[in-house]
Amino acid sequence: QQQQQQQQQQQQKQQPAVSAAPLEKLENPHFEAYYRRQAICPETEWPMFMAALRSELPMAFRVNRGAHTAKPLLAQLRGSRVAVAAKEKEEDRAEYVPRELPWFPHGLGWQWNGLCAWSVKKDARHRKLKAHLIWLADCGAITRQEAVSMIPPLCLDIQPDHLVLDLCAAPGSKASQLLEMLHWGDCQQGPRGAVVANEIV
Repeated sequence: QQQQQQQQQQQQKQQPAVSAAPLEKLENPHFEAYYRRQAICPETEWPMFMAALRSELPMAFRVNRGAHTAKPLLAQLRGSRVAVAAKEKEEDRAEYVPRELPWFPHGLGWQWNGLCAWSVKKDARHRKLKAHLIWLADCGAITRQEAVSMIPPLCLDIQPDHLVLDLCAAPGSKASQLLEMLHWGDCQQGPRGAVVANEIV
């Protein structure tokens, strides 16, 4: 019986990642024709471009720097990465340890390279991670946000005295990031700027 359980565990590890949608549902000839006319990449790179578009986005989150949980949470995350590097973590648990995004300021951006949001939401194998992330978000410790969504606010180089108008603010992850960035400066009395977030409903 023990041998049978070990075989089942091994089979689960070898199972491919859950796909967000069947490949045929990710094909749209009108979409492809439009972007092909834009000549956004050499024709020889077109298959790679389409493969990149069809690939799942890794799940990521932002640690909310203004929360009282930020310092202990960052220490815990970095400690987990050290344990993985030293192989102190069990192999089947190591996949649940996120990686720090080196380009995000203050070490606040983290990402799971092998997990996408859809699989964590739907796959029962990730239920503990799902519950933990919901708890952290409800506590205000993190904001779940894909890495590609974190980039535009960083390009604006927000300063404490800036006034920012976001006219397409739903669901709000970039808007909250902009607001948080106002507080990154050295202004001890708080930022003089503001973020106006608007969404047409």
